[in-house]
Amino acid sequence: MLGKKLFPPRKFPLDYKIVGRSNWFTLTSPAVKYIHDFLQHHPEVVRYFKFCWGADEFIFASVLYNSPYKDRIRDSLVYVDWTGKTDGHPRILEVGDFEKMKASGKLFGRKFDADTDARILEMLEESIRKQPS
Repeated sequence: MLGKKLFPPRKFPLDYKIVGRSNWFTLTSPAVKYIHDFLQHHPEVVRYFKFCWGADEFIFASVLYNSPYKDRIRDSLVYVDWTGKTDGHPRILEVGDFEKMKASGKLFGRKFDADTDARILEMLEESIRKQPS
């Protein structure tokens, strides 16, 4: 990246562990208040992330990971496969992923493309219809 060549490395302004997680998440009201208050009192953190790639995948996760909420963080309910060549995007899920997806316990999946493999979507719909009410 050109930015890495032009600008010196930056140091995070707090003694925090920086973590990244999906930007698809659910927060409790107290967690939202904690993040809001934290960012209001730490504009240097907002400034640091303002020029980062994927800031939305790091800022909230890092604030909560270094907070009293750390032990309440749970895994995402979205099945995502980052294996293979991803170029910054998850792999498109196909029929061969069906059993892994079912066994994962996840409620959602990402990333599908009907032009790549429409059958996986049909299999998922059929599996959902077979679930007891």
